[in-house]
Amino acid sequence: MVLAQSTNGPGIEKRTENQQGRIRQGVDSGQLTRREAGRLEAQQTRIKQNALRAKTDGNLTPGKRA
Repeated sequence: MVLAQSTNGPGIEKRTENQQGRIRQGVDSGQLTRREAGRLEAQQTRIKQNALRAKTDGNLTPGKRA
C-alpha cells in the first residue's frame, strides 16, 4: 500500500483499511447500494490524497492529520 509507506501517521492506514472493509460489508449486506459505495470510495480516495499532500514537507503533524 503506497499510503502506508508514504505517511508517518500510524492510524491513517488502519482507518482506511477498516473503512474499506465496512464499505464492502455494507454492499454485501444490502445496506449500501453500489452507487453509495462508489461515493464513499471516492471520498476515501480524496482523504488519501489530502494526507499525501499534507505530508509534502516530510512531516505529517497532528494539525495536518486532523
